[in-house]
Formats: sequence, C-alpha cells, structure tokens
Amino acid sequence: MVNNIFRRLLAVSIFVFTVGLEFAFSQNQAIVDRASTTNWPSMSKNACISATGKYVAYKVSESGTSVGIVQMVKNNGIKYIIQGPFDPIKARFIMDEHFVFQQRDSLFSLKLPKFKLTFLASNVRSILSGKDLKFQVQSSNGNIRIVTMDLETNKRSISQEVKDNQTLLKSDKMGVNSIWVKSKAGKLDFIFDDEKLQKEKQIKISSLNDNSPNGITCLTLLQLNQASKHSLPQNKSKVTIWSYKSWQVQPFDNILAVDVPLKYIGLIFNSQKKIKILDDRFRHAKRINENFWLIGERERPMSKFAFGPQPSTNVKFFSLISNKNGSEIPLDRLDSISNKTSIHVTRGGRFFIYFDTEHGDFHSYNTKTGTTVNLTSQNEFFKMYEDDEFIKLSFPFMKYKELKIFKVLKNDQLIVKDVFDDLWKIDPTGNEAPICLTSHYAKNNRIKFSILDIGLDEDVDRNKIIVSGYNYSSKCRSIFEIDLTASSLPRKIIVKDCADIEKVVKATNADVWLFRKSTADKFPNWFVSDGVVVKQVSFVYPEKAYNWITVELLNWKNTNGDELQGILYKPQNLDTNRKYPVIVNYYGEKSQNLFKYISPKLMHSADIEIPWMVSRGYIVFVPDMKYRVGDSGKSALECLETGVDELLTRKYVDEGRLGLSGHSYGGWETAYFVTHSKRYKAALIGAPTINFVERVNDWLPNNNSFSKGGPSNWIEMGQQNLFKSMWDRPEWYIQNSPIFYVDKVTTPILLLHNRLDNHVPFSQGAEFFIALQRLGKPAWLLQYDKEDHLVDRNIENQWDLTTRVVQFFDHYLKGASVPLWMVESLGNTGLELDTLGRTPDRSPLISAAEQKRIEEYSKIPLSQKLKRIKD
Repeated sequence: MVNNIFRRLLAVSIFVFTVGLEFAFSQNQAIVDRASTTNWPSMSKNACISATGKYVAYKVSESGTSVGIVQMVKNNGIKYIIQGPFDPIKARFIMDEHFVFQQRDSLFSLKLPKFKLTFLASNVRSILSGKDLKFQVQSSNGNIRIVTMDLETNKRSISQEVKDNQTLLKSDKMGVNSIWVKSKAGKLDFIFDDEKLQKEKQIKISSLNDNSPNGITCLTLLQLNQASKHSLPQNKSKVTIWSYKSWQVQPFDNILAVDVPLKYIGLIFNSQKKIKILDDRFRHAKRINENFWLIGERERPMSKFAFGPQPSTNVKFFSLISNKNGSEIPLDRLDSISNKTSIHVTRGGRFFIYFDTEHGDFHSYNTKTGTTVNLTSQNEFFKMYEDDEFIKLSFPFMKYKELKIFKVLKNDQLIVKDVFDDLWKIDPTGNEAPICLTSHYAKNNRIKFSILDIGLDEDVDRNKIIVSGYNYSSKCRSIFEIDLTASSLPRKIIVKDCADIEKVVKATNADVWLFRKSTADKFPNWFVSDGVVVKQVSFVYPEKAYNWITVELLNWKNTNGDELQGILYKPQNLDTNRKYPVIVNYYGEKSQNLFKYISPKLMHSADIEIPWMVSRGYIVFVPDMKYRVGDSGKSALECLETGVDELLTRKYVDEGRLGLSGHSYGGWETAYFVTHSKRYKAALIGAPTINFVERVNDWLPNNNSFSKGGPSNWIEMGQQNLFKSMWDRPEWYIQNSPIFYVDKVTTPILLLHNRLDNHVPFSQGAEFFIALQRLGKPAWLLQYDKEDHLVDRNIENQWDLTTRVVQFFDHYLKGASVPLWMVESLGNTGLELDTLGRTPDRSPLISAAEQKRIEEYSKIPLSQKLKRIKD
C-alpha cells in the first residue's frame, strides 16, 4: 500500500528539514488500483524562485491535502513546510531575504535563511507584483486599501480607500436571484432581480462574470426549465448492458430530447437598473476598457452555410458593446476583411489583432482611429503555400492556414508564430517591420517553439522570454531564452533533454532557472539550472511502489512509404522470454507524448488508461495515423497494420493476443479496423460514428457548439478528411462507413455509448450494436445513465467501466474466467465471475443455417455487391 507522503510531513505543524526529502514509497511492485487513483500525489504547476536563485517554493498535494515547501537550493536542500492551504501564485520572494505567502485572507512572511515566521496582516485580498511588497487589504466597509511595507523595519504606508465596486449575487427562499452593489459606506444598493425574467422568459441568473467602473454588471443566465435537470447520483453506478444474446433492446425513449441548458450573456446597466440579454449565440464577454465590452460568438450561425461549404473549424466572431448605451458594433463590419480568426485585444483595448485567412496576414484594427493596418503583407513566412492541396480542401473558405497569436506584451506588441513555428514580434501600429525573434531556427531544425515563461504576464518590462523547443523527430526538448529586442539565434539554457518540460521561471537577478520536468517513468519534479549544472530540488516518486511503465519509440513506414512513429508502453518488470498481450490505442498523432507522465486514473472512455493496464501485464502500443483525403479508413488501417508488423518483430509480443481500443474518432477507427481485419481478438469501441451517410445532415439539437442546435459538419469538413459532399462523392461516404461491412466482423466487441452523448448521436452506437446482434457477432453495449460523450460525471460509473473493461480484455487476451454479464442474456449487471466454465459462445438468436449464409455473403466484397445498383 502506498505510504502517504503527508504522514511524515503533517505530523509536525511547521518544521525545518535539514536533509533532502525523497517522497518515495514501498518497493513492492503493486498493480495500479482504485486507491492509487484517489491518493496519487500531484506537483504544483507553478512555483517561485528568489532573485538570485538561492531559494525556491512549490506545492505538493495528495488525497485532498497539500503542503507548501520553501527550500534552499544548496545546503542539502533545507526545507520549510507550510501546512494548510498554499498557492505559489499567491506567494513571492522579496529579493533573497523574505518569502511572503497568503493563506486564505492572512499574510505571512518567512525571514530567510532561518525561516522565521511572522504574521503580517489579515483581510488581504491579493499580493501585488513589483520590487517592493504591496498588497490589497479590504476594510470593514468593503473598500480597498493598498499597503506598501518595508519588511526590515515593518514600516507601512497605506493608500486612501478606493471604492471596490463589489457586486453581489443573492438568492432568496423563492429562488429569485438579485444583483446588489456595495456602496462606499458599505450599504448594499439593489440593482436588479430575475423574478420577472423567470416568469416571462423562463430565464434565471446563474452567475456573475464581471462589473465595470462605469456601472455595468456582466452575468450568465440559464434557461430555467432546463437548469435543474439531470442531477447526478454520486454514490452508485447505473449501467444498462445490451447483450448480443437477447433480442430485447433497451428503450430509446427521449434519446433526442436531452435538455442541455441554454446559456445567455446579460449586461445590467446599474444606473438604469435594466438588463440587456444578448443573443444566445454569444458565449463570452470581457471588459476591455472603460468604454467597451468585447462579446464573442462561440460560432457563426450554421444557417449561413446550409447551402455552401461549411467551415472546418468553429470560426469566432466578435462585437463591441458600448458601456454607455449598450449599442453593438460587429467587428466583422469594421473593415472590408471578414475572415477574422485568432482575435486578440491589446491590454489597453486600443487594438484588435486578428489573422485574415483570405490573404494570409495579421491585421490590427485601431479602435480610436477606426483604421486597419496589414502587419505582415510583405512576409512570406506567414503564408501557407497556395498549391497546398490539403489546405485547399480543409479550409475551402480560407486561402491560408490560420496562425495563432501567442502573447500580447505590456507595450501592446505581439508574439506570433509563422507557418514554420518560428516566433515573431509584431508592432500593432505597423510602424516597425516584424522581427523574427528566433532567426528561423525552428524552420532550419524542425523545432516547434512553445512559450513556458511563468512570469511573462507580470506587470514589468521584459526583454527576454523562455521557450521550449520540441524536436519533431527525437521528441526531446531544449529550453531556450529568446531576446525580445532583436532577431538572434535562441540561447540554449537547458540543453537537449529527453523529458517533458512544462514550466520555467527565471530568477530576476541571476541566470538561474527553475523548471518542472518529468518523463513517462518519473513523476513531475522541480529542477534548478544555471545553464551548466542541473540540480533536482523536489523528490516525489509515487510510481516506485508499482509495476510502472517504460517507453520505447518505434519507427516504421506504411505501405505508402510514409515515415511513422509510435509509442510502446511496457511493464517495468518485462521478461523478454515471455509472451505478452497487446492493446493498441490511437487518436491521430500522439508520438509527441513519448515523455509525458501519465498519472493513474479510472477509465472514463474507451481510451484505456495506460498505467492501469500496463501494471497488469499488458503492453500498450500507440501508433501515429496519417490520413488520405476520401480514404481515411483505409489509410488509417495501413498505419495500424504496418505498425503492428513492426511491433511483432519483438519476440515478447504475442501475435495471437492483440486487442484494440479507441473512443470517438478513435472509436470510428476501431469499428473500421474490426470490419476490415481478422487479426484482433478483442476490441473496445467508444462513441463511434459508423454510418457516414446517416450523419451527413444529422441535427445535434443539444450540442453547445451550436445555437439552438444545427447540422453536423464533422463528416464532410472535419476529422474524416472527405471535403466533398455525399452527392459529389457518395462512394467515399459508403467505403468509410463501418456499418456496410459489419457482416465481416470476427472480433468480439465491447461498445460504450451513452444516451446523453452530445458529440456523436447515441443512435450510431445503438445501430452498430443491433447490426452486430442481427448477424450473431459477440458484442455488448454499455450505456451509463446521465453520462455524456465521456463517463466523467460519476466516479462509481468510472469504477464500473474500468472493472468491465479489464474483465473483457482479461477473458479474451489472457484466458481469464468470464464475468456473468458477458454470458447471461440480459438483466445481470453484476461484476461476479462465472464459476461454471462458460464462455460467450455462438449467438442463440441465429440458426446454424442463417449463420452459414452470413459467412458466405460476408466473403463477397462490398464493391461487388454495389454493382447491383442501377440508375
């Protein structure tokens, strides 16, 4: 059993450790179980480092308990343990002399290096950035004072009270929600309530979003008759099992009548005590300055695309709402450029920056002058080449691939990426030419840059930022420092490291960096580097108690000659003289996760939890997939089969015990694979699309991606890579639909699909199961009540799913006893194992003669059957 790391830490109240602590666990190589998923520790993703890098601070959590750790980097890593709530975001070092941290509304200081604890203040709202210690204190009347404090002399200077403009949401016993504003004297002034809205429009106030100094309150509203439905039981699992052995199927009642609350954005004008409820297509609201709110649509209304090419992405459009009178100015009408994506607003609200996919350029719109400037018109590095066939098909309403804005700096300048993943700085006024900050290093070295700098958003001037450089081939990373003032080769501060590096923060007065690093077999821990020496400062290793995973990167080519890669996850105690069962899992390209640490969890989809299965003696293979337009199924199968061929060159892989698992898009892939290959002995399939023809114009009435529902464009313009209508290329829709090949299935199948699925209609999974059932194929369908596309609302449902998935694969890939729910016709949902030696045999619903006929016509190619069609 795992030793709780806090058993040693929390036994003391506040304690200074003078030796390095390694939070390790017992050496018994246990399997990952339910207790481990609950008790697994986590390392904070944020941390602090002192001005010269002598001290660091971070947080470790486990089982709902957390401790803060303030630590010397040298002197054997002397540590100070902060018991109780601690958040590195609400803490900071003042030079190398003090560490200030907030617990709830109290402020404390640790005098370094002796870690002397001092209470500083109560009623603290937040610690402010800057060289000196400044923090906000809330007075008894609710207003705010800013305190500046000298920690050496304990002298304080206090600003005058500033009205907080605090807006409150209250509810009474009758369910009426009301908005109140606290005045300077502490009095609550009534502004608005939703009693009339509830009665006349069936809408209620749900939550507050923001309030402006000019007296506007932004809030979220929900449709009343939907807001309280589907309360979720948390104490037991509720699963319905469909079995291939019984003609009785579960009722389809209300499958399409799922109520998902419609959300609205409302703006209350406090002085007028009136509300403006925005159209329900708007999903986001942000106050950008004293004059305007920025309101964002989740998606352009689908009706605009009903008779033409549909967009392959959720194109966002925005409007300005005036603080004064609530008037709306759609931004796509501000200039002649309509295809606006990647929209950002500079910090003062002066510029709207966006990417124009029609011309392949970044533009800025000046809200004060009303003028638009093309920022990159003469720069070829921001344009995807016009002869790129995939871009033409993927983005028929876009001429160029959309590029992203990474950051808006304090001085309104932008950091953006070009098509080769190099970083550029752009002046929104257009007065200065764009600067390639990375001097085309990414293009020349097949590197992908990502910003890691924790402190980038601090309100201080920055001349350098820290980025991660990911190598597409080796999957390894280097950490670079990028000069923001000129184009230059990135400076490596952490050399090539085959690890996953997530966060980096620099000491303000020294070339010392604190970063969080992990690998697939080592928990995320914090390290310090001076550019030469790397020193580990935290030591948490929960995986040492378990039969954990090791990884290997596989390389091979598909039948088309494309170079492919995949990750092989193996048990730590692998015996190369034994034969192991394999489960293959996939979803597009995932080899970039080679060094990613996976904490154990209960299963919440048909994508198996890798640590759970590997610790039980399975090998898991995750191959990359490449797709051809119009032939995505066959091209994916080629990637799978050639990858498995490469896998079988390892003598410890058992060719007779291969399984598959995939969810959603991966569920469709799995359904395609089992209808086109007899190689696999068991398949777990979650939320699959199995009939492209049926889904061409299907309506998803409750999907939040649409305003009051809308036609799905996923088949034609999404992941399926068709990019032609069904009437243009009907054969593509048929040949990629597993439903037309179900008679060829020989693999036992466990399906997972829930009635409330708002991404893939439940009818797709039910249709697949019924087809398998009619043809006498061993198949089961798990349907969890009140779960959506995933099983993520009830932990007992997750535990039930995890247990059944393990039982399913253990039977077919390990020869274990079968559970009762797999051998009895219907109604038995228990997890007990059969004691009579039964197996899931031939379906009792299909006669021997009918079974023989099915086997005969399953040998006929579909193309030959379709020749019978006559115009």
